Amino acid sequence: MSGDIITVGQYRLDISTRNFTVGETTISLTPTEMNIVIHFLRHPNVYFLLSTVAEFIYGKGDRHFQEALRVHLFNVRLKITQSDPKIQFIDMHIQRGFMLKIPEIAASNEVIKTGVSTLDLHSGEYCDGARTAKLSKLQTTILETIMRSDSPISPEKLSEKVFYNSDEKAQNDLRVHIVTIRRKIEKDPKNPQRLRTKKREGYYFSGE
Repeated sequence: MSGDIITVGQYRLDISTRNFTVGETTISLTPTEMNIVIHFLRHPNVYFLLSTVAEFIYGKGDRHFQEALRVHLFNVRLKITQSDPKIQFIDMHIQRGFMLKIPEIAASNEVIKTGVSTLDLHSGEYCDGARTAKLSKLQTTILETIMRSDSPISPEKLSEKVFYNSDEKAQNDLRVHIVTIRRKIEKDPKNPQRLRTKKREGYYFSGE
């Protein structure tokens, strides 16, 4: 099944077999290592604090789980560098956290369009003729998911798609991001005409 395979740049992960291919080399991952790889492959070029990643992987982000995550991150990086020393799987920034850097993505220029509204998935630039806004990578992912949806998408389902978690905290985080996106793209954020909400159904996008 194509849904069992994630391909990003030079990385290819077969979820069903836990085989992780880097360039020409295939690496076998443990279940926890695979979950870590899945998280970063699905959120390339985005920094995450260690506590945030630990919450995604273990459901808890306290110090004990952060230290366990460090060990698994080290093991994954070691497996990759042993196959190709030139590849740095995870980039670490002292203040910003950890990121999977994919140069190939930066070279892409995919733009999606709904009505008069366009969203550049690379630059995060939103434009509807009247307004232009710059979105963060995460905000771009959220808006892209809503724009691509054929019907209103519930906060629970959207949280699952974006954060791979649909608990109360994830949905609350999502609402904060929705408010921020509306402030950027709406003429009147309190009366949104683009990123709208349908009662009891969820978020949808109107490009007209």
